[in-house]
Amino acid sequence: MKKSKELKVGIIVIAALAAFYFGFNFLKGADIFSEKRQFYVVYPRVDGLSVDNSVQYNGIKVGRVNSVDLIGGGSDGILVGFEVTNDELHVADNSVANIVSMDLFNSKAIVIERGDSEIEAKSGDTLVSAIEADLKTDITKRLQPIQQKAENLMLSIDSTIAVYKKIGENLSHHDLDKTLNNLDATLLSLSSAANSIDDLARNNSYKLEAVLDNVGSITENLRKNNDQLTEIFRNFSQISDSIAAADLVRTINNAGDAMVQVASVMEKIDKGEGTIGQLVNNDTLYYNLEEASLELDKLVEDIRLNPKRYIHFSVFGRKEKAADKPKKKERTE
Repeated sequence: MKKSKELKVGIIVIAALAAFYFGFNFLKGADIFSEKRQFYVVYPRVDGLSVDNSVQYNGIKVGRVNSVDLIGGGSDGILVGFEVTNDELHVADNSVANIVSMDLFNSKAIVIERGDSEIEAKSGDTLVSAIEADLKTDITKRLQPIQQKAENLMLSIDSTIAVYKKIGENLSHHDLDKTLNNLDATLLSLSSAANSIDDLARNNSYKLEAVLDNVGSITENLRKNNDQLTEIFRNFSQISDSIAAADLVRTINNAGDAMVQVASVMEKIDKGEGTIGQLVNNDTLYYNLEEASLELDKLVEDIRLNPKRYIHFSVFGRKEKAADKPKKKERTE
């Protein structure tokens, strides 16, 4: 009875281990019931390829990568081993094992590109290696010309915007409309003037001939008096040199300095600095002066009405009567 229980436990353990083995290999993508063929490929780099990455043929998973090892410490390349579990796949001896990117997340896989040889590769053979440019690199390579054109276009747009912005700073919308209206009016005036000139020329052709004759005569006179004109121009040149030699720049600079000083003084007056600033900005002094002027007027008026209170002619002197004493005046506001 005891041995029967131990046998059952053993069978259960073996079944559990077998189920774990098959389940683990199933989760890894290994088909343990199919005949496996092992192949090897030597790559200079693997670009993220790792164990358990899939092996595909025309979009169908036919196996998985089972080893990635360095050769000679990495100096001789990387040896990648993969197994093919599809029994129906014919792998020619000149087939190429190409590492490709499967998606934008840079997931790697080996894609078998079957060769044209009739000889089938045997398990343990080494196939030809190839590494396809990843999707990111391919997209970058394709977008690089477009990016260059876009950058050139943006530079052109920036230059155009800068020109229009500069024009906009100098001319507002109203000014631009006004300018266009003035230009339109000017063109109309020019057209009208051209028509008038045409009519004038048609109606006064004989006068134009006389004018042209006069112009010819004036030209002839200028030619005959060329020396005198040259002397006149030389005199004008000497006058302009004398004006240029005058110290006009210093005079203008002195006037500018004087204007700066005047502006500084006016700024101080506006801020209330100094006596003039106080007089201009502080009305207290004005009210005090006004009050003092009123008091002075009252004093002069009192002296005129009561001169005896302030002027005494007694030789021996006299005591001032109480009635003569000036009363203290109340201050009126």
